[in-house]
Amino acid sequence: MDFVPGGELSRRIREGDVSAESELIRQFEPGLRVLLRRRTGGDFGLLQDLVQETLLVVIQRLRGAGIDDPQKLAAFAAQTARNLAIASLRKTERQRTDVDSEATDRNADPSRGVEEMAADVESALAVRALLRELPQPRDRLMLKRFYLDDHDKEVICQELQLTEAAFNQALSRARKRFRQILEERGFSKRDLLNLGI
Repeated sequence: MDFVPGGELSRRIREGDVSAESELIRQFEPGLRVLLRRRTGGDFGLLQDLVQETLLVVIQRLRGAGIDDPQKLAAFAAQTARNLAIASLRKTERQRTDVDSEATDRNADPSRGVEEMAADVESALAVRALLRELPQPRDRLMLKRFYLDDHDKEVICQELQLTEAAFNQALSRARKRFRQILEERGFSKRDLLNLGI
């Protein structure tokens, strides 16, 4: 499926187009998962809740008053997600009480590791979904193999028949194109640095 610009999604949702709401969710959910992954500290349940809450807030806003600049829909969604994550953290901090560390260690939740692994898989799937939007197959291949699969640069160069200098240049261009996709989804420069892009 093609990327639908934020201005068009905003207009269609305001006009009551339910398919535009589904499209907004399809386009924004992977990026929101990546954005909120770090902010939820590996809490898979909290991640799910914040993504859903963000999408609900954005859709309700578009159904009603809308946003000032529909072209900045992705930025609005990302900032909404950040604000909800901050509010959630503050709520957790207010509810925190003193804890007996030794008792906590003795009764550690073994499922916590499973949740963290699930959140890592979820983040990888979200990044892969965003990578699929890159128009050039070689860009997708290079970013996936180098960053997600952690393959050696020399091996990739050999398989793609590239010199190291050509690889570095092609990788830089691929990163710029991917960064543009992320920015269209509302990621800030700070978020991109956290992702290592």
